[in-house]
Amino acid sequence: MDKSFDFKEQGATITKEEYELLTELIQDEERLEVYGFRAMQKMKELMNENVEKTYRQRGEPSVLVECSGDLEFRPIKVYEDGRRYFGQWNKVTTLREGTGISTNLNDHQFVIGQFSSDKCTGKGLYIFSNGSYYEGDLKDLYAHGYGKIVSKKGFEYEGQWENDLWHGLGTEVECNGDVYRGEFVRHEREGEGVLVDKSGVRYEGEFRSGKKHGYGVQVDCEKTEFYANFEYDLVEGLCWIVKMDGAMFRGKWDVEDEMTGIYTDTKGRELKVPSEISSGTVHAIFNLH
Repeated sequence: MDKSFDFKEQGATITKEEYELLTELIQDEERLEVYGFRAMQKMKELMNENVEKTYRQRGEPSVLVECSGDLEFRPIKVYEDGRRYFGQWNKVTTLREGTGISTNLNDHQFVIGQFSSDKCTGKGLYIFSNGSYYEGDLKDLYAHGYGKIVSKKGFEYEGQWENDLWHGLGTEVECNGDVYRGEFVRHEREGEGVLVDKSGVRYEGEFRSGKKHGYGVQVDCEKTEFYANFEYDLVEGLCWIVKMDGAMFRGKWDVEDEMTGIYTDTKGRELKVPSEISSGTVHAIFNLH
């Protein structure tokens, strides 16, 4: 606690309980270290610079820091539902406006950011009760614009958002190590993208409903290349498969795993599939699953 503050001094504009809560909010060094959010540090510095002077003010209005224009700082406001807010207010509209900190002690959620017309809109940091956090653009407390979400389990998404959904270009890092970079539509991989899984298999092409769907190029761990049409993660229809040793297949691959076309071996000899070489043999040569 700031030793320079005397709660018994006449004219103090904040209670001991409010001060202790404020201290908890603005001096949470662990959160600052973990999340490194510049706005949080800026808010802390601003309040530390003015707290002694402001708390010793006498009379009305009961504000902590006089701001330029129509904005002002006030003591912490405690709402009936358990939420608490400390930050800037619009003196004319009496709504939250500017930079502020909002917490909900009931569900342990924590928000610091920009407010407009009483809503968290602009740049902000949203810390969830499970320790995950979102940092970026907010619109009425929804992720909207550009931002990043990180979970304690290692999952991450960074990119464009629309009304709390991934929408536009973004990068998704799954807990198992898979990484996708590309287009999203309403929280689903949709459109053009690149997926590299934890084993190193790389796919670049079209997606639909979160699956490889449409034309794409896939390179597996053995550097075998697949140029094919995909239907919900499976090769379907025309395809061209090339191994590093020069072996090739050109033709069709159906949903029953039957192959029809031409197989070219490492010596350049061509064999018809399945009349001269079976589909099963081609599967084994290319290590198809």
